Amino acid sequence: MLKDAIESHFWLLENMGQSLDTIFNEMSISIDYMVANLSKNEKKFNEINKYLFDLLEQRSLSRASAYLAIKVLTQNSCTVNDDLAKQLELYRAMKIGNMASDIVFSGDAFKNGSVVKMPSRLSEIQSIYKVVIFGASWCSKCTEELSQLLPLYKKWKSKGVEVVFISLDTDETLFKDFSSVFPFVSVCDYKKWDTQAVKDYYVFASPTLFLLDKNQKIVLRPNSVMQMDAWVDFYLKESE
Repeated sequence: MLKDAIESHFWLLENMGQSLDTIFNEMSISIDYMVANLSKNEKKFNEINKYLFDLLEQRSLSRASAYLAIKVLTQNSCTVNDDLAKQLELYRAMKIGNMASDIVFSGDAFKNGSVVKMPSRLSEIQSIYKVVIFGASWCSKCTEELSQLLPLYKKWKSKGVEVVFISLDTDETLFKDFSSVFPFVSVCDYKKWDTQAVKDYYVFASPTLFLLDKNQKIVLRPNSVMQMDAWVDFYLKESE
């Protein structure tokens, strides 16, 4: 019942017909109130804050997600469980406007099913924008998202957007088969969650996407390929 009330409340705020700044200000006030009142019950504190964070993410309300993440991580009245802390830390360390760590490539690299020689690091890839996608063959959502990307890649590439897929696979054959149809570079060191880039980018789920500019600044954290495509169509339309 509490979750339903929270969802209804934030839906009403999202659709209040005011400016985005006003909407996010009201959401911040609600988040402050909720975090303060949940501090007496640690179990509910973790459960409800995770529910709200996921809800805000699903609705692409990234400013509210970021505010919630910082609020929860910096409070000292409750212990944040490890899973939620990792999820929220992604926002603190990898929020839009921050500089992303460079990625040093290791392991195998394929493009169109063939071995390719990669630059030694992400920053050496010459492109106006780079979309870094973390995923794996065993992830059904990754299969869905990457299938949607395939017919869009040529358009993205023509507008200065390169794609790099970093696999969380541990099986060489599965990785090669999965990536064989990708027209962009796919890299795998077969270390799964122990891959250094996974740690540096605070990846806790797959697929996870980041849009970086040529200086490695985080421009967007798309929650899907289609959101990324909408960004390309809206912000890069002048290059048509």
